[in-house]
Amino acid sequence: DSIGLLAESGVCDTELASRSWLHSVRYKRLAASIVVAAALLSVGLAFVAAGQAQALPASLAQHLGLWQLPSFAAAPTPSFAPAPGPARKGSFLVIGDWGWDPKMHGNIVSNACQQEIANKMTAKFHELGDVKFIINVGDSFYPGGVSNKSDPQWQWKWRSMFSRELRSVPWYSVYGNHDYHKDPCACADTPAACAQVNADANNLEFFYMPAPNWYKEHPELGLEVIGLDLNHYMWGWDHRAPPAKQVAADCYWTPCKAQCENILRLRAERGFELFRQRAAASTAKNLIVFSHYPTDHFEAAPHFLEGLRDHSKRITYFGGHRH
Repeated sequence: DSIGLLAESGVCDTELASRSWLHSVRYKRLAASIVVAAALLSVGLAFVAAGQAQALPASLAQHLGLWQLPSFAAAPTPSFAPAPGPARKGSFLVIGDWGWDPKMHGNIVSNACQQEIANKMTAKFHELGDVKFIINVGDSFYPGGVSNKSDPQWQWKWRSMFSRELRSVPWYSVYGNHDYHKDPCACADTPAACAQVNADANNLEFFYMPAPNWYKEHPELGLEVIGLDLNHYMWGWDHRAPPAKQVAADCYWTPCKAQCENILRLRAERGFELFRQRAAASTAKNLIVFSHYPTDHFEAAPHFLEGLRDHSKRITYFGGHRH
């Protein structure tokens, strides 16, 4: 390791470095010779790259029983210009399962981890320079979601956590299972009742989610975004689940358990139908599809998985939940 570090830093006292390394590792003479010879080759190559070619010290060569390598000069490095590619039209970021809460995450004593992620996202936002939107796959407000648009969690868990730059573009969102606990959307099958639903893409005070299942075309980017509410399939990880368990278990935390289970089942069916329709009708070359769940939750919905594998379009899927 010391040889490698010296080569990287450009230190030229090869004899001193090799002796200290040999004294610290007690290999047999032959093994030491092979290892140091390889190290010296690395150092020699480093000197060439730096334009500082020189012969190896004679005393070191005699000590190792190696032939003295002749001096050589650095050859000019040819430069190759990369082939021009298609101009990038834009970029986007993806996040999910992020709404830290001190009561829910008792083993994490502060929001420092979440703030670090937010800071990294801001840095990446500036590095990319062309972020058009942020995909948010849900579970935005632990432990039980927001109850309305005046809920203070909008401020202290989102607006005050993520920079103004990150919130200068729409956050394309869907519900996660935790988001439903307190949200009236769990007990009413109308978007108007949903605390996170916002159909105005220019209203950046809230996420953009015109309905639990939705799509948005971006012809200027050559893509279409499709957000799906598939919370009925929160049980889907258990491929042996009996029929009685094939429900959205988090409806237990809502004031309307049976009604919530039925509503989320209907929303999943509508989500699959929306995806089927848009995959067939969209003229976009790229489809960005997302829900709250990873694909292994959908073994019981093989038609959906087959649709995601359709190679007639470039389909990219994002999910969260598992963390």
